[in-house]
Order: sequence, then structure tokens, then C-alpha cells
Amino acid sequence: MERWDKALKDYESLRKDMPGNVDIAKALFEVQIALKKSRGEETDDMHFGGVVEDVCTNEQLRHAISLQGR
Repeated sequence: MERWDKALKDYESLRKDMPGNVDIAKALFEVQIALKKSRGEETDDMHFGGVVEDVCTNEQLRHAISLQGR
């Protein structure tokens, strides 16, 4: 379990340094799943959703929504 804790901290740090990197986001998610499973926690309702980007204007929000499901 200690290795998962360390890996989680490492990926969280990487995520802060490179917030747009999907590979890091996915690896962080997988480590979160592995850590929860090692603790005996339920993970069936957890699904990777990709990267969430900041939306600053209504136009950007409409555009982001239009991309959903593609």
C-alpha cells in the first residue's frame, strides 16, 4: 500500500506541473483505483473521464458541451 501512496503523490505532483497531459491524468486515475482496491474499497462506479479544461466564457462553454459524445 505504501507504494501506491507514493505513486499517488508523484502523479498528483506531475498533474499539477502538466495539467493538460492526458497520459498523466489517466495514470493518476489508475493509481487511485489501485489504491482504493488495495484498501478493499469499491471502485465499480469510478470511470476515467479524460481531462477537464477550464471554461472562461459562455462561447467556450457551448463549444465544450458540443464536443461531448464525439
